[in-house]
Amino acid sequence: TTNITLQSKAEESIKRQHDLYQLMTDISKRFLNADLQSAVAEMLQKIGKFACVDRAYVYVLDEPNQYYNCLYEWRNPAAEKFPSLY
Repeated sequence: TTNITLQSKAEESIKRQHDLYQLMTDISKRFLNADLQSAVAEMLQKIGKFACVDRAYVYVLDEPNQYYNCLYEWRNPAAEKFPSLY
């Protein structure tokens, strides 16, 4: 039973790594073949769904003023009913 559990976990890990590799390949292709804004929007959506999160962001650091500025945001449609504070 332990061997089966270890094998199952190893197979899940390999599948997750494969899925992540495929995701990164798809995102890279999108950046090569589309305008930046739509590529970023699609990247955030895909990464958010892959990571099973409700929101994904791209921030830029404004060092002189010492704050982060949110450039892009993706929210899971189910999370739309909650306000975003950024």
